[in-house]
Amino acid sequence: MTSLSKSEKNKVNKEENRLRESDLFSANKYVEDFYNGIRKLPSNQQILIASTSGWILGVFTMKIGRALAVVLGGGLILLQYAREKGYVTINPDTSEKEKEVRNTHPSDETIGFLSQWFDNLIKFASRSSSMTSGFLGGFFIGLASF
Repeated sequence: MTSLSKSEKNKVNKEENRLRESDLFSANKYVEDFYNGIRKLPSNQQILIASTSGWILGVFTMKIGRALAVVLGGGLILLQYAREKGYVTINPDTSEKEKEVRNTHPSDETIGFLSQWFDNLIKFASRSSSMTSGFLGGFFIGLASF
C-alpha cells in the first residue's frame, strides 16, 4: 500500500466532500420536486397522501420499536446471566473512565446542521398546515393501531 502525500490526501478529501455535497443536493432537489408536485394537488388529496404516509411511518415505528425493545431487553438479560455464571466480568472503574472519555459535547458543525434542519422543518410545517396535520394524525393513528 502506497502512502499519499499531504496534497494528494487534501485532493482526495476535497473530491469526497464534493461528491457528498452533490449527492445531498440531488436528494434535496428530489424531495423538493416531490413536495412541489404534491402542493399543486387539491387539499383533500394532500391530506390523504400525508395521512397515509404518516400512518405507514407510525406502523413501522411501532414494529421497529417492539423489535428493538426485545433485542435490547434480551441482550441485557443475557449479559446479566453471563455475569452471574462468571462468563463475563464487568469492572466498574474501567466503565466509569470510559464513560468520562466518551462524554463529550457535540461539535459546532453538528449543532449547526441540526438547527438548520429544524428551521427547515418549521418552515415546511408552517407553509403546509394541511399536510402537516394529516401526517401527524396518520402517524398517531399508525402508532395506536398496532
